[in-house]
Amino acid sequence: MKCLKISALLLIISVAFAQDETSRISIYPIEPKIGEKITISYTISGENEVLKNSLEIISEVLIDRDSLDPLLLEIPLIQSNDCWSCSFLLNEEKARLILIRFRSGEQKDDNDGKSWTKIIFDANGKPVEGAHLALGYFYLNNGRAIGFKYPIDISKAKVEFEKEKELYPNSWKATLALMDIVWKEKPSKENLGKELNNYYQQYKNDDDKLASVIYWYERIGDSAKAISISDEAIARNPSGKIAQLKASKEISRETDNLKRIGRFEKFLNDFTTLDNRTRQSFLQNLFYLYIRVKNYDKAKEVISEYNKPDGQMYNAIAWALIEEGDQVEQGIELAEKGIEITKNIKQADKPTYQPVKDWMENNKYTSAMLFDTYGFGLLMLGKVGEALANLSEAFDLSEGSDNDINMHYLDALIKDLKYDKAIDVGLSCVKKGKDSPNLIAVLKEAYSKKIGSQKEYDALKPEEQKIFDEMLAESKAVKIESLRKKIIESRINSPSFDFTLNELNGSPFTLSSSKGKVVILDFWATWCGPCKQSFPYLQKVYEKYQNNERVKFLAINTWERQKDYTSQVANAQKFVQDNKYTFPVLIDEKIDDQYVVISKYGVDGIPTKFILDKKGNIGFKSVGFDGPGMEDELTEQIEILLSE
Repeated sequence: MKCLKISALLLIISVAFAQDETSRISIYPIEPKIGEKITISYTISGENEVLKNSLEIISEVLIDRDSLDPLLLEIPLIQSNDCWSCSFLLNEEKARLILIRFRSGEQKDDNDGKSWTKIIFDANGKPVEGAHLALGYFYLNNGRAIGFKYPIDISKAKVEFEKEKELYPNSWKATLALMDIVWKEKPSKENLGKELNNYYQQYKNDDDKLASVIYWYERIGDSAKAISISDEAIARNPSGKIAQLKASKEISRETDNLKRIGRFEKFLNDFTTLDNRTRQSFLQNLFYLYIRVKNYDKAKEVISEYNKPDGQMYNAIAWALIEEGDQVEQGIELAEKGIEITKNIKQADKPTYQPVKDWMENNKYTSAMLFDTYGFGLLMLGKVGEALANLSEAFDLSEGSDNDINMHYLDALIKDLKYDKAIDVGLSCVKKGKDSPNLIAVLKEAYSKKIGSQKEYDALKPEEQKIFDEMLAESKAVKIESLRKKIIESRINSPSFDFTLNELNGSPFTLSSSKGKVVILDFWATWCGPCKQSFPYLQKVYEKYQNNERVKFLAINTWERQKDYTSQVANAQKFVQDNKYTFPVLIDEKIDDQYVVISKYGVDGIPTKFILDKKGNIGFKSVGFDGPGMEDELTEQIEILLSE
């Protein structure tokens, strides 16, 4: 059966597939217009299709909108044999581009990291203004459009920007985009300098365009000219956009928290006509700075000014007050307010670009943190029964996935003399891979008290210890079996990208020289908290394999904020030496404003690990840091690839 039963089917497929002969989707109409019904067909064929045998498939359609946040539509597909289809009304007046991928549960098909795209046309069949521009930036910026990806392709981006400029000759944004391409292809201060002088004369009284002119003078290294133009614009309009940008840059450059707070406060007082969204963003940043310097009264003032404080803001201040120990009651009160927010949240509060499932999970986890904060505060006041009820709720909401919540819950169970329950909960955490030395210590305490002993665990009789050790070993076996199954299911087989980077000592290292080995690429930065938390466990795994010639570890330092390469090397070297890490470190190269290797790998956040198989392909990918379980997970990933 065909996917689309319409007379224009053959034409649709031939045109829709003209861009990519291997495409599995077709879109009708060929030139989608605002106000039209859009139909998407998705064909699954072949044994290696990601979503083969799926019972339900969702089409995720991200609509790029001029001057608005993107809008994500999640549309269920209807199946007919191996064809799936859906329709939706494109009624967004500012739509410029649609991005498409498909999802079934945790699995997704994004065309192997090349999300499908379609530009929007006007009633006369002309691409709407900004359509080619949006597509060009999608190609240029690694497809960083809320998870929809595409490998960086400067040549494709250039084609799209040129089309935009041809269709809309007065498009200033297209002009800037093409300047960016010229600079990336062949940086030339002389050529761009002449062009910038012309633009400056033309737009010297237009702050929006002048801001870009100033940016480009800074980018080509003519900071004196940039400062001169900026000072002139600020003198003309002391509260205008250029003045705002200058003050904003001064905030971002300030590293001292107290001085930074002063700059934030001055900014908000000086620029009273900010649009609401910008003001709220500055208030939120100021709020977390107040928390950092422990000025909780000021933080509470910001919450009262903030239009719609979320549960995370309430949790941040509540936890800080409770942890300090002398304002526990106030912290409990604020945590309770946060809980009410998460209970009464409405789908209208969801960011337009976020999947419903992700939004609901985020709210659920925020709620878990608030119940944990609330319960921990009650526990500090000695209200064990009330604390236990709230900590139990936090544990259930988080499904045992958060180490801190697990520990607080176990502490409350032991204080309430519920030793059997504490042991059951603790062993369930072990089975889920959420064990740690602290959790094992608490488990041993619960076991000792359960059997009526006043002794420490190490002082128990050997036969008593044996019973506990067997329970723990059984739970760890379940953990490893479950982990191994999960890892095997997550096995991927994507091409990696060869590169040559310098080690800390300046020696060049080429990735392809390690073909035949299992290679661990870990992208990190010294300012990244989760990266730093993960490193002790990376060091442990490295030490397990440091004498194994079939395994290679490469921690790639990237996304740093130093002014030049030499400073970046020195910064990374100091960090590694101070922490006594011995795994190999490479320094990512930066060209213009882009770090090269991390861009090739399409990384959205750090830490991100790629574990390459012996053929040099990506076998596993891991994003973020999820606690001590990383050690077991990385070990199993390595062992699986070694065994292949």
